[in-house]
Amino acid sequence: MTAMDSAMGLATMLAMEELSSLATLELRYDELRPPQDEDGIFIKSHCDSIDDGIAYLTSTASDSSGIFARAVARFILTPGSTSFMEAAMAAINGEQS
Repeated sequence: MTAMDSAMGLATMLAMEELSSLATLELRYDELRPPQDEDGIFIKSHCDSIDDGIAYLTSTASDSSGIFARAVARFILTPGSTSFMEAAMAAINGEQS
């Protein structure tokens, strides 16, 4: 789950148009089956959209037998000139920062 969270963070950074810090707001992880111990793990993450400072992501984890886990997440983006708490409160209240 930590690797998927990190991969989704990287996908978010690659999708951003401007530099910004980010934090995971919500992460749902569904394990479909245990991964195979002897196999390597491949993680694929995609930033589906960024709207009003919130990034929406999906991710899968696979081994040689196929997908064994899925995740969806939301990340909050904070511009460099705004503190995280200010941006989080503005996003919760529906305000533009």
